[in-house]
Amino acid sequence: MQMVPLMAATAEWGDEESAFASSLFARTEEKIRLCQS
Repeated sequence: MQMVPLMAATAEWGDEESAFASSLFARTEEKIRLCQS
């Protein structure tokens, strides 16, 4: 999973979209960690 493009994209969005993207990314990251453990 590439983080840089996502972070660059969220920087260009409004706060609401950024918050949504951040929470979505956090949940996805959590699922990945659970699958790998």
